[in-house]
Amino acid sequence: AEINPMLGHRGCRIAVSYPEIYQMQVRAIFKAAYQLQKEKIEIHPEVMIPIVMNASELKLIVFGKKIEGKVYKGLVDIEEELRRELKANPINYKVGTMIELPAAAIASHEIAKYAEFFSFGTNDLTQTTLGISRDDFNRFMPDYSLYDLLEGNPFSQLAQPVKELIETSVNRGKMTRPTLVCGLCGEHGANPVNIRFCMDAGLHYVSCSPYSVPIACLSIAQIELERQ
Repeated sequence: AEINPMLGHRGCRIAVSYPEIYQMQVRAIFKAAYQLQKEKIEIHPEVMIPIVMNASELKLIVFGKKIEGKVYKGLVDIEEELRRELKANPINYKVGTMIELPAAAIASHEIAKYAEFFSFGTNDLTQTTLGISRDDFNRFMPDYSLYDLLEGNPFSQLAQPVKELIETSVNRGKMTRPTLVCGLCGEHGANPVNIRFCMDAGLHYVSCSPYSVPIACLSIAQIELERQ
């Protein structure tokens, strides 16, 4: 166990250290997909790799790598191997990544070479950008509110530095891949102020908890009506 579970050995880093875990997960995803194909059910899997900090990580996990005395089997190879094993027809699938680190946001033009979609995990992106966590922030939030050191709760309303990283990431990613699909996931996605920002920044969707979906839908509808 690590002292800070939000950082360190997690996400795609587990895939690098313990590739057998990701191989098992990838096989499970595509085995289920090919079973649905066999049942004549249309399926379009999207595999999202978390906590990527640079393009090299994503490239390794997707395409694998051969070095002296060692072979890292990538997602593409695992899928092809399973498809031959099951004698299945190819299916259309996409590979994307979570943008949860400032380093990833800045390197989005490189990451987009290997990612077909970005999902901004704004809870983690807020933590890694501001250096605070939801668990800690409530302890000193009253003082910060008293002296106007932050504009609201950054885990409810996106902080300006986080917004700028998202805009930078979207712009750089689309320069490399114009068809890149971008979205936001987390409770930020239910806040009307954040939704307006996402629409202005060119994001395609927001994702939030089920009970917040009606709020998000209403906010989007109101913004669209304003723009007509």
